[in-house]
Amino acid sequence: MRAILYLGMACLLCAVPATSQNFEAFGLPPLDFLPSVDAEAGADIIIPEAAEEEEDKLTPEDRAELEAEIAARREQALKILAGYGDVKWGLSVAEISAVVPGMREVDPMEMQREWLPRVSHYLAPGFGLVIKRHFWFVDDQLWKFEHYLEKKVIREVGRDYTLKVFNRKYHDDEETALALEEATVRVSLQTAGEKSIVIYERVEIYDETERAAMDKFREIPEQKAKALELERLL
Repeated sequence: MRAILYLGMACLLCAVPATSQNFEAFGLPPLDFLPSVDAEAGADIIIPEAAEEEEDKLTPEDRAELEAEIAARREQALKILAGYGDVKWGLSVAEISAVVPGMREVDPMEMQREWLPRVSHYLAPGFGLVIKRHFWFVDDQLWKFEHYLEKKVIREVGRDYTLKVFNRKYHDDEETALALEEATVRVSLQTAGEKSIVIYERVEIYDETERAAMDKFREIPEQKAKALELERLL
């Protein structure tokens, strides 16, 4: 009876439209919330409550192994706080070009608002399963980049499991998620059909340059008023 009840719950959840697309529309990472179902006949259906109960039954040795795995995954994920390999946050176009061969500017922005910082966009070849990379600089500081993954990732791994691996690395662990939030580093995954893009952002870099540009713009009338000796003339 319990297995039938769980199966009914799983069918009901699977009937709900995938919500990750809704989250992506707001720039948030997709959530991997559906229970996993083992296709093997007679296998148990895993739901969050049951998973917690199973964790409580772990032996000390198994628990230590699990904690070590989580710690290793956290260490790997938190490398993004400095950047991705040799691609470090805040580096200039020239500095990134030195470690990313073949980078070229695309969509040069000739007309830019005078109250906003200057943004430039570059494209570079990929590596491994990354077919191409996009880089965004604000006032010549790297603040955002994207990795476009080969279609075989979705074809061979599947969309749901790709999301699961991504969320497990960056979002499921509370300590990792808190460290990313405090460092204003945002990592999200967008998927559409067989296309998948990982987006990395250091929000603070853009925000600070935007504030500086706005402050400078606000000073212009004051500087011009002084040059015209406006107070004496009025």
